[in-house]
Amino acid sequence: MKVFLTPAETGSGAWRDGFLSLQSLADCAEPSVHDVVSSADEADIIIVSDLREENYFAGLRTNPILRRYPDKSFVCDRSDCPIGFVRGIYASPPRTLDHGRYRTGFYLTAASEWRNPFVSAEAAARVEKDLLFSFVGRNSALVRSRLFAQDFGRSDVLVIDASSHYDHWDHASPNRAVNQRRYVEISARSRFVLCPRGTGSSSERLFEILQMGLVPVILSDGWVPPRGPRWQDFSVAVSESNVPHLVQILEEYGEQWREMGQRARQAWLEWFSPPKQFNYIVDSCADIRRTAKISERQVRRMWPLLLGSRRARVFLDGMHGMVGRRLTRTPSTGTT
Repeated sequence: MKVFLTPAETGSGAWRDGFLSLQSLADCAEPSVHDVVSSADEADIIIVSDLREENYFAGLRTNPILRRYPDKSFVCDRSDCPIGFVRGIYASPPRTLDHGRYRTGFYLTAASEWRNPFVSAEAAARVEKDLLFSFVGRNSALVRSRLFAQDFGRSDVLVIDASSHYDHWDHASPNRAVNQRRYVEISARSRFVLCPRGTGSSSERLFEILQMGLVPVILSDGWVPPRGPRWQDFSVAVSESNVPHLVQILEEYGEQWREMGQRARQAWLEWFSPPKQFNYIVDSCADIRRTAKISERQVRRMWPLLLGSRRARVFLDGMHGMVGRRLTRTPSTGTT
């Protein structure tokens, strides 16, 4: 398959983090079955990355390549609140999207400036698991507020609100490396690591926990699992309303966490490690195109309706914020 890669915008100040990661992932892909080409004309598939939510994804809607080649264009998007202008791979697709046109993906970190450099399988190996479960993160969703308000009454449960001292999406955050290392060290001590949704339905930490060979506890009622792995073999899905019952739920797994952690690591190696990500993305795009029931040119005619829906959702988000349900948001970054 011939693949052309491009960021959504190319002018001054355009984001290129995802584009650079895709290039790096293509270079290390195993097996190497797809070719990155330098011209959209000769490409079988075009992948547009680095979408910005500003002005209802104006950079994407005005992209000239997308306008010229709608039927072979796809997006690879990590936006917290995506909207279905273009089919493709989304890190946090809401269940309301038509999943015939979309696939759940992951966060591109191969060449990302936001990657936590301390995350590795070695960081979690040979570390005594003295914690039943842990969570270290910012208060960026209602389920996280529930976690921070809950008294679990256990010395082997550690839940830390990092909102006041660490912002993953701010390079100037004080003691950045110290806090990144601390998050990894606490996770490494845990039999289970909580992965609650952030502003989006997914979180970059889910894939970090898999990479470390630990068991993720997914607290996100709106999350749609990426296709491929048998998620039930190595993760625990808990309803957001069951936060008060986490201790009882996880204690029932006994010593299963050991084998589940090994399976989590194997799932990451097979599906989400850097050598596998590029093929996963391209193959997913090809599958979407193969099963398409409607032309993307026809979908484009529906953009005004989608745009109206986006504006309505932004209004509702604003209303949620007035009553404290909408918390800090950084566009197109995912939430840690």
